[in-house]
Amino acid sequence: MRVRGVVEPLLARVVDHLLRPGEGRFLFEPKWDGFRAIGVVDDNRGVHLRSRRGTRFNDVFPEVMWALYEHLPAATVVDGEIVRWSPLGRRDFAALQRRNTAGRRAADLARAEPFHYIVFDLLEAEGEDLRHEPLTRRRQMLEQMFAGVPAAATLALSMATDQVEQARTWLATLPAAGV
Repeated sequence: MRVRGVVEPLLARVVDHLLRPGEGRFLFEPKWDGFRAIGVVDDNRGVHLRSRRGTRFNDVFPEVMWALYEHLPAATVVDGEIVRWSPLGRRDFAALQRRNTAGRRAADLARAEPFHYIVFDLLEAEGEDLRHEPLTRRRQMLEQMFAGVPAAATLALSMATDQVEQARTWLATLPAAGV
């Protein structure tokens, strides 16, 4: 594997508008507002889940760790957001805080309040560092990788579109779910 140590993920930026005619081409994604995490399945199929600052999350989110192991091939590094949906379908940040401070109770909470890992970028595949590749290529590879992941899995591919009107619809509707 080529990606080693703490990975510096790209960060979202606040903008005052989505896109004006002639401003170029963009890929739009929701901002999930959970815990940002880098997921690594190393060459030996060991799984490492860490915050963007390097804090180890394996014991805090065991269901996410096992989903990475189950669905991603060896020598893969992904970037995503760990989130929890309440029974009412809203993002549940309080559960995220509970889990982060649960200590030994994290495994019990994983069964009672399972989390999802929404993946939005592929940083390494088959040991190849992709961070300098265009996002369009990384996204295409990520979509291929997720083609066999069941819709109800703990691991989910983030929504993305290059259509401004779709992004505007998300901007208008997703806040009702806490996104």
